[in-house]
Amino acid sequence: MAVQILDELSEAAEPHDGVLVVALDEGFEVAAEGSDAAEDGDHAGGASLIIPVEGLSEADVADVIEQVTTDVGAEVVETELIDYAVQQALDVVDGGGVEVEDAISGGGAVGPLVLGPRVVTCRQGSRDFTDPNMWVNVQNSTCVGKGVQWVARPTAAVRKLISSNISEAGMSWWRNGKPMPRNAPHSNVWKDYKFHGSFRPVTTGDTVRMQDTLKFTVRVGGRTLPASIFFCLTVQMPR
Repeated sequence: MAVQILDELSEAAEPHDGVLVVALDEGFEVAAEGSDAAEDGDHAGGASLIIPVEGLSEADVADVIEQVTTDVGAEVVETELIDYAVQQALDVVDGGGVEVEDAISGGGAVGPLVLGPRVVTCRQGSRDFTDPNMWVNVQNSTCVGKGVQWVARPTAAVRKLISSNISEAGMSWWRNGKPMPRNAPHSNVWKDYKFHGSFRPVTTGDTVRMQDTLKFTVRVGGRTLPASIFFCLTVQMPR
């Protein structure tokens, strides 16, 4: 688990040891219709904005924290990469609301914990989920034999901080705990781009877990810094 999580973050964070983790304790909520603003509700997975700050002075880090906290409106936790990764692995396996077998086969979540799957029924069609960092739409088309479709992008608040194009690793996903072929990656796309893809085969009643990483730079505290978002979500697909 710890190795897998460190692998997910290694390209974004190495060789930095100090990172800022934004929205560590947040999670995806059901979004208001037509908006990426969350309504009150249960959390389900979530997204963490990760900003390496190794080598910056305390004053510079404080400036970064102040701007991110103000603009994104989320908690910022300063930590060390390995401590954060290992702790998240332990939390997911023990007490994070995910069965150990599912956490291992479905990929350990870096960032907010998966507090049980959300539900998107065929009758609902699609649902929006959001937290301070990401907006994700999931559409259940299993009842007409077309699997599951998804759309995602950083929230408007985070996009204001982004100072570069975005590269996406490609959505990894698991069907009922079984790893499935990763969706195609995207490289160097405009920050307002809506990443999208589909999961097939998925049948009515299946549970799908998805996770992805976005990489870019942010302009915060008067500096341009590398950053990434890791997000994950587990959804059940009943009729």
